[in-house]
Amino acid sequence: MQHNDQQYTITPIGVVQRAAPGEDETARIEIFAEYAEGLQDIEEFSHINVFYWLHQSEGYSLVVQPPFDTPRHGVFATRSPHRPNPLGFAVVELLQREGRVLGLRPGGAGWKIRNQDR
Repeated sequence: MQHNDQQYTITPIGVVQRAAPGEDETARIEIFAEYAEGLQDIEEFSHINVFYWLHQSEGYSLVVQPPFDTPRHGVFATRSPHRPNPLGFAVVELLQREGRVLGLRPGGAGWKIRNQDR
């Protein structure tokens, strides 16, 4: 198999905002105006897929130590944000839609909502 050095571009379509500290574990995604038409009929679904860039990830290691496991594992066998392509994925519960803003609840332990200033 030949290694591909091709580069890809990811264009953000919105911004994730979490609830204030101490509030419930909900979040909002504000979709940018130019992508709002793509939300048509989304409220007919109970859950949606969210792909997100792990913007605070710095560098990566191919073997990592998970926080709640003693043996080291390959990064692709973990949820570590420190990976060659820091792209995250989660299934989240869609609570509501208000125009371009989606109200969400994480759909399991795979998506930990964090303050952007951490």
